[in-house]
Amino acid sequence: MTEIIRGRPTIASSEVPPHIFEGLLHKSRGATWSDAAKAVSIKYQTLKEWYNENPEANKFLKEETKSRNEKIQDNLDNAYEILINEAPAISKEFIKLIKSDKIKPYTKAELFSNFYRVIERGWSDKKLNEALLETKERIDSLENGRPVQLIESPL
Repeated sequence: MTEIIRGRPTIASSEVPPHIFEGLLHKSRGATWSDAAKAVSIKYQTLKEWYNENPEANKFLKEETKSRNEKIQDNLDNAYEILINEAPAISKEFIKLIKSDKIKPYTKAELFSNFYRVIERGWSDKKLNEALLETKERIDSLENGRPVQLIESPL
């Protein structure tokens, strides 16, 4: 015997309407729930309800957010590479400014501060990366049943 379902279908079993996809797209691009919902003329609770209860809507938002984050990371990586490639030339100009008699002392103080901040950041990043690699090696050893060195190297 076939069961007759009466009433409105649940959000979980419904096909996602286009305006919900559009609202979720706004959310994936960084809008708040409220702003994303306003953009498609619905209440934010309705948009969140679709996200929480409908697997297709949930998957859509996660995929769109991941895609956007990957694009942002690619852009940042490209920008960092450009900066890194120019670092030697910029460093030489920076040193010239610090050594110049034409630069006012209060400006030099800021230059010195920035110079040492850059040096310290590079050193600390290097040490943190080394510690991270060491930790990864230890985890790998534990996972593969190899003995682990228990003595930590100083930072």
